[in-house]
Amino acid sequence: MSMKYFFQSLLFAMLSTFSSATLSTNDSNEALIVEFPWPENVPCQGCLAIINGWLSFDFPRSNIKEIRVNEMTLNITLNTKNKNEHLVIIEMDETKITGGMNTKLYKKIGVTNYQEFMDKIGTVDKNNEALIIARKVMAIDRARDYIKYKKGDILAYWVNVIDDDISRTLYVFNPKDNKMFLISGGMSQERVNLILNSLEL
Repeated sequence: MSMKYFFQSLLFAMLSTFSSATLSTNDSNEALIVEFPWPENVPCQGCLAIINGWLSFDFPRSNIKEIRVNEMTLNITLNTKNKNEHLVIIEMDETKITGGMNTKLYKKIGVTNYQEFMDKIGTVDKNNEALIIARKVMAIDRARDYIKYKKGDILAYWVNVIDDDISRTLYVFNPKDNKMFLISGGMSQERVNLILNSLEL
């Protein structure tokens, strides 16, 4: 599957499985959203500026093996012991994020926009089947932490998955222009801090 359509395809699958008996709605992990202070700006020595749309941050040049650009996707192959470790950066607007089904999705979850959606999936309501499934699709049910950061108009959400380093994901967006960046891959706390503290706002 093309990474360009990765996120919206997952949400489309979520909508199509609301009535499916094969997808359990038992949210065994009750990770809740917690807001952390935005990481302090620390100079990054020997770093390369990674720019995709309005998203601009510094990343250690020594950690980068290769960078490939494919339409809206930026794929960074990392110079680590794991030869398959990548950071994938995708830019989307809100319509593409939800596959154009904002009204149906938001109504089922009980929200009106994407910021409310990201906050809502950090809560637990065992009587809201749509919310339980949304938490599964966004991997909140497998997360050790679900952390929100805010600086000015910019919001960031980090899903720290327990058992899958590659699936850890950072979402960064500005609600005013409905643009969201999904950064997936080995998003450890160290890398999240590195990206956010050098983000040009």
